[in-house]
Amino acid sequence: MLSGEKVTITTGNDLTVKGSSVVAENDVSLTAGNNVDITADNKLHVGGADLIAQKDLNFTGDSVQIDPGYDAKQQEVSVGAATRPGR
Repeated sequence: MLSGEKVTITTGNDLTVKGSSVVAENDVSLTAGNNVDITADNKLHVGGADLIAQKDLNFTGDSVQIDPGYDAKQQEVSVGAATRPGR
């Protein structure tokens, strides 16, 4: 788990968060020069965070919930869902 009053992660290339918790009392900011990939084994909740990717922003999990907070800006959105065998 990565936590604090304000959490900022910035990279010039790709950023991958997998099976982790990133929690802040105030702001969470994830910025990548290319792709941001956030993967959860089960439930994924993104709320009130700044997520900036120059290329793709990908969320993967059994249940994905995104709460934009006060505003949401997008250029192009593609949403897809798939079921896993046996579920």
